[in-house]
Amino acid sequence: MKTLGVLIILCISITLFAGETDVRLGLIAGPLSGAGVGCRVYFGDFGIQVAGITYKAGEKDSYDYSRFTNVGVQGIFTISTYSILRFYAFGGISHVYWENYYEYDRWSYWADNYVRETHYDYYRETHFGGGPGLEFNVSRNSAIVLEYPVYYTTDDEVVLELPQIGLFYRF
Repeated sequence: MKTLGVLIILCISITLFAGETDVRLGLIAGPLSGAGVGCRVYFGDFGIQVAGITYKAGEKDSYDYSRFTNVGVQGIFTISTYSILRFYAFGGISHVYWENYYEYDRWSYWADNYVRETHYDYYRETHFGGGPGLEFNVSRNSAIVLEYPVYYTTDDEVVLELPQIGLFYRF
């Protein structure tokens, strides 16, 4: 809920300081865009998108704790616009962080009783890249976004490609 509030405040702030804008809120999922709630603001042929989500389960001091955060920012450059379609190029960066901590009891034949084991895993990765995108206007105020980025991932140090999809509503 905090993510949604921050994105709404960011969108309102951008539109107050800019003149003619086109603001869209929605959901998006992809390696470069970030996953979760997204906000797109167009300033003519240029646009910016911010998306993110945070998930937390359990308390930090408990025996079972998990946290996931994904945030992405993209710049959008419109190539051509038609009545129901916008074709654009985009570039962006996203960051993924996942942390998992849990404890459990395991039977130990050597100790002839249960032994408590603790596990802590984390995953941190940054993606950056770009590619082409299409925005289909399904109705007057809603659009489906399809993007095909080519991106570099810092954790595995490889170049990957994976489609992104989103659904946005225009205000």
